[in-house]
Amino acid sequence: MRVSKARLARFRLLAYRSCKRTELTPEKAVTALIGTNGSGKTNLLQGLRLLSTTRRRRVNDEDELYTSKCRIEADFIVKKKTVRYRASITYRPTEAAREDVVISAEKWNLEDITGKPEWIGDQELNFLARVSSSGPYFYYHTPGGGKIRLSSDGPWKKGSTAKLSKEALAALRAIHEFRSAISYYSASQFTNPSLCPTSFDIDEDGDLLREATVARRQAHTRFIYDLYKLSRDNREAYDAFLSLVDKRGVRLIDRIHWRDVKFSSPTYEVRSGGAVINRRRTRIMIIPTVYVGSAQLSFNQLSEGTLRTLAMLFHITTDKSEMLLIEEPEVCVHHGLLKSVIDVIKEFGRSKQIIFSTHSEAVLDSLTPEDIRLVKRTEERGTEVTTLSKAMSHTGYAALRKYLETTGSLGEFWRHSGFTK
Repeated sequence: MRVSKARLARFRLLAYRSCKRTELTPEKAVTALIGTNGSGKTNLLQGLRLLSTTRRRRVNDEDELYTSKCRIEADFIVKKKTVRYRASITYRPTEAAREDVVISAEKWNLEDITGKPEWIGDQELNFLARVSSSGPYFYYHTPGGGKIRLSSDGPWKKGSTAKLSKEALAALRAIHEFRSAISYYSASQFTNPSLCPTSFDIDEDGDLLREATVARRQAHTRFIYDLYKLSRDNREAYDAFLSLVDKRGVRLIDRIHWRDVKFSSPTYEVRSGGAVINRRRTRIMIIPTVYVGSAQLSFNQLSEGTLRTLAMLFHITTDKSEMLLIEEPEVCVHHGLLKSVIDVIKEFGRSKQIIFSTHSEAVLDSLTPEDIRLVKRTEERGTEVTTLSKAMSHTGYAALRKYLETTGSLGEFWRHSGFTK
């Protein structure tokens, strides 16, 4: 069962990439986006990330040259009550294929809780970037550097007498926590196992040294370090992960051994007056070895499929998000392993919302028609998302149900009919 305090019930994306007026109604647990290449599945996943954006930049001339604008709308459910959200966003693309939000103007409607139809504007409250929490209170950070305490007693802003009920405040806080815990995973991060380091350095506190992470191999190094850190800090969770990937589970590997080598290196500090102080800093080199049968391998010697599957399963099982977005989980995963991977996704969908794109018939075979959202794109309307029950005629949907009960699988039906009848 879901343990989250909030969930996303509806998401609407306007004027963003191919999404002219795209609306998604995700399931409580797992939602699969299917469609042809170029239909807009990735654009929709990237658009959902705008809900979690917390950085905001000062507008300058350069921002004005490269920015774009879009709008998003969302309905959140908190304790069976609906909270509606709207935002006008000015963003700038980054090299990491995601958007850096420059300006965001938000509005909230809590009529289902308060009985009042008005929208709370950005001037009263902004949960995207400038609100922090401490105990039962929120603090609104003003442009001048000050902060105003927000509670059910108000005020919402300097000179304001507006108040919000404790139930409404609790709902906004739950949504803030939900949005702050949206994460994104793409297997394309791990296309080249040779980018994995054979070793990495940590300090005496166990923190990864900055110089150990080269920019182009940052995701690879961070994955291996996070795996090592889990083995050190949470042995129970680490053993649970190993039981999933070793011979007790999907049989990707047998085990991982972490060897540490301590050494010290000199550092120099120049003080006032030109005095040079010689200090020594202790470093620890961590050397991982992956055992696969009789072979002893470094991470950079693993196959692309093995590395990607390891990284994806690690991310899914250790991720603490409220919503997890995954791009094509089937990429480079052996057909025999795919059902196990989807079973893991479905299991963790019990505690968080998971939305992923896919082109795989085998993935569909592990899902139900209710889990599927059909994505298509036209020049006139852009990207559109439809449930199967609406995409198909009543007769066609009934035929699909009968086919699944008596004859074949969802993936086979998709291959033969394309869910168009």
